[in-house]
Amino acid sequence: MVPVYSGERNASVSGLVRTTSTLVGENGAEVLAAVALPAALTALVGLALHHKRSRASRSGGYVAWGLVGLLAAFSVLAMFSIGAFVLPVALLLAGAATLTPTGSRRLR
Repeated sequence: MVPVYSGERNASVSGLVRTTSTLVGENGAEVLAAVALPAALTALVGLALHHKRSRASRSGGYVAWGLVGLLAAFSVLAMFSIGAFVLPVALLLAGAATLTPTGSRRLR
């Protein structure tokens, strides 16, 4: 993990000591669920849009929009923590869902 927290403390023997810590080190392993949920929803939107395009499926578009809505709701509910970072992802995925055309059905 990459250190995301840094600080300084005054040690009596060695003077000023710089410290770093990771997200998991500061908040515990539970924080991984808050990071994994948006990542999983993003991957599922990608799969739904792929299904819409490759199989000429309107249902893939509906599923993608539903997942984008869930991601947007998550970002609003978590706005004071991780939500501010998730909202741009939700907006970009909404743009992708809008711009992804439905594929054409081929006769076999």
